[in-house]
Amino acid sequence: MMLPLLTLLAGGCLSGQVGMDDTGMVVLSSSSSSGETSGDESSSDGGIMTTTEDPEHTSVDSLSSEAGTDSDTSGDTSSTTGIPAMCGDGVLQVEDGEACDDGNANANDAACTSHCKKAECGDSHTQSGVEVCDDGENDGSYGGCEADCTALAAHCGDGTVQGPQEKCDGGGVKSGCLPESCVYAKSCKQIKDAFGEAATDGVYTIAPLGAQVSVVCDMDADGGGYTFLKIAEPGEVSAKTAEAACAKYGMRLLVPRSPAHLAAAILVAQSDVLTPIGVGPKASLDYLQIFGIYPKVAGQSCVGKPLNNVACSDWIAVGDVYWVTGQSFPDEPLKSQPGTNNCLGCSLAYYWNANGTLSGYESYFGNNEGWKSNLFMCEVPDMLPPM
Repeated sequence: MMLPLLTLLAGGCLSGQVGMDDTGMVVLSSSSSSGETSGDESSSDGGIMTTTEDPEHTSVDSLSSEAGTDSDTSGDTSSTTGIPAMCGDGVLQVEDGEACDDGNANANDAACTSHCKKAECGDSHTQSGVEVCDDGENDGSYGGCEADCTALAAHCGDGTVQGPQEKCDGGGVKSGCLPESCVYAKSCKQIKDAFGEAATDGVYTIAPLGAQVSVVCDMDADGGGYTFLKIAEPGEVSAKTAEAACAKYGMRLLVPRSPAHLAAAILVAQSDVLTPIGVGPKASLDYLQIFGIYPKVAGQSCVGKPLNNVACSDWIAVGDVYWVTGQSFPDEPLKSQPGTNNCLGCSLAYYWNANGTLSGYESYFGNNEGWKSNLFMCEVPDMLPPM
């Protein structure tokens, strides 16, 4: 765990290794002035050749491609590209369908377009310094352009929430409002992906199921994007019931994914920066009593092995990757399961020292629903450590 989250969340000094052990890981084709042909298709008009093939010059299609307009057939359609044959030579050829010709200055953002048409609002080209936008429709619809091409219509990023497309517009990084879509992020990872280094550790707003909820985002561990939500129930609930409670917010019961992720979870549990949903303490290691890690087989599994997905493949979690410890607890056999006492519906009870280090864990039946706790944390399982 890096320093930013530690500084943000911890009331005192806490090692970044907490909870971990030592083992964790046209020119247009110009015609010949003599009017001679070379066997290619050509025509003449007033002594001006209009051939479309000349090995010594760039083709019409090539110029059109360079201008990015070969698919635009507005205006003159006498050629396959819609560009008058002599467009771009700097000589106005009215009889050839040109309305203007500024030579090399022709461009789709200039007063004379690459099709030798005068720029105007509605031609689907935005004239630099004159128009703000031009989508060809210019009907003022959302995400489009106003009728006179001098302003954008309502759009994401204008600072005003426009329903029904938008749920938010602006508000800063920690508002959770995504800048490209103006909807709330569903996870901290979406915020990290959208804002990059501007997204730092702290409390954010997300909306996995539409309703807004405050979470802590770790934007550093494993590249950043882990989501933490605290829930405090009025009474103890099993891991199975806790999963259902997390699902109400579009989440799952927390699963530590790596040593860095576990260290971040410990800091969040001990921090008071996030008020839990329900009535309960803001800071307590009891938020880490249950995790969403379960046995695949009943009875004996992973005896004497560390609890992580590499060493103990008989236990699983959503996303497949989990990491609780890189060591076993041989000196505390009653707190070193999974072992022989496992059931398909059970989970583990996790025990923590006051300093935030793991002291052990044990399997618990709980009517095949796992260990019980009134405090637990939820996650959006879209963030995994890099492989």
